Amino acid sequence: MRTCAFSRRNPCFGVKGVTMGEKITKRLEKIDYGGKEIYYGDYRGLVGNELSRQVRENGKARIEAALKGEHQQLSVMDVTGCFATQEVLAALQQVAVELAPYCRATAVVGVDDLLSSVLALVNRTSGIGAQPFDTVEEAMEWLVRHQ
Repeated sequence: MRTCAFSRRNPCFGVKGVTMGEKITKRLEKIDYGGKEIYYGDYRGLVGNELSRQVRENGKARIEAALKGEHQQLSVMDVTGCFATQEVLAALQQVAVELAPYCRATAVVGVDDLLSSVLALVNRTSGIGAQPFDTVEEAMEWLVRHQ
C-alpha cells in the first residue's frame, strides 16, 4: 500500500495514518488505518436510484470478497448529503442482510435525523449493528478500537 493520495474532496485526505489501497468500484475502496483493512464506501451526495444502484454494486463487490475469504470485514459508509427513498431503504436492507455474516463492524458517517431512522430500520432488519459517527476519522478510530 502507498501513502494516501486521495483527492482533497475525499474526507480521508489528511487523516493521519490512512494509506490508500485497492479501488474496488467507483465509490468503494479498501484503505488501511491503524493496521486494519477497512472498506470505505463514499456515497456522499447520492440520492434515489443512483444511491440504491451504488449500494447494490458495492454490496456485490464486498460479497465477492467474502466468498474469497474476507469474512471479518470492517467498513465505513459516508452518507453525508444523501436522501433515502423507499428504493434506497430496500437496497440498504437487502445488502445489509446479505453482508451481515461477513461484517465484523460497520460505521456510518453523515447520519442526519432522517437517515438515523433509516439506519435504525437497517440495523433492526439485518442485525448488522452499524454505528453513526460525525467524522470519518472518528469512525475509523472506533473500528480499530472495536476490534
